Amino acid sequence: MSDQLLAWLLTYGLLVLAPVLAGASLGLPLPASLLLLATGAFAGQGDLALSPLLASGIVAAVVGDLAGYWLGRRGGAAAIERFGHRLGLTRGALQRGERYLARWGGLAVFLTRFLITPLGPAMNIVAGAGRYPLRRFIVYDALGEIVWVLGYIALGYLFSASWDLLASLLGNTTEALALLVIIALAAALLVRLIRRQRRRTVTPPAPEPAEPAVPRSKV
Repeated sequence: MSDQLLAWLLTYGLLVLAPVLAGASLGLPLPASLLLLATGAFAGQGDLALSPLLASGIVAAVVGDLAGYWLGRRGGAAAIERFGHRLGLTRGALQRGERYLARWGGLAVFLTRFLITPLGPAMNIVAGAGRYPLRRFIVYDALGEIVWVLGYIALGYLFSASWDLLASLLGNTTEALALLVIIALAAALLVRLIRRQRRRTVTPPAPEPAEPAVPRSKV
C-alpha cells in the first residue's frame, strides 16, 4: 500500500475509505482489505474516529456490490463479456462464480464478501445477470460486508502496534483459508447426501391400507 494513500486516509478518513471499498467491490484493483486494517490501526492509535468509518465502510462496500449486480442485471450475459475484463474479471472467475451461485445460492454471496474475496466482483455480476432475487442478494451481501469491514477494522484496532505485520500474514494465508472453507463445505454436503441416501434405504415402505370389511346382511 502506498504511503500516499495512507497519508490521505489519515487526512480525509472516510472520504478516502468509502470510494476505495466501493471500487474494490466493483472489481477495481484497490487494496481494500489492507486499507481496512490501517483504518482500524489508526483508530486504535486515536488518529481516526471509529464509528463513522465502520458505517461508511459497510455502506460503500454494499453500494459497490450493487453496482456490479445492476451491471449484470441490465446487460445480462453481454455485460459479462463486455465489462468483465475491464474490471479485471477473467472468464474463469466468472464461470466459478456461476457454479458457486448455482450450488450454494445466498451462501456463495455471503462467503465471497469476506473469505473468497477474489470472486466477489464476479459473483455480483453473475447474480445480476442470472436474475438472483435482489432482496435476497442485499441481505446476504450486507451480512457478508459487515463481517468483512468489522472484522478487518477490529483486527487493525486490536493489533494497531503491528498491523503491517498482520497485513502481511493475512495476505499469505487468505488463499489457504479459502481452500479449507471450500473443502469443509464440500465435506458437509457429501455427509448430508450420504445420510439422506441411508434414510431412503433403511426406511421401510409404508404398509398398504387395509380394505374395509364388508358388513354382512342380517337374515
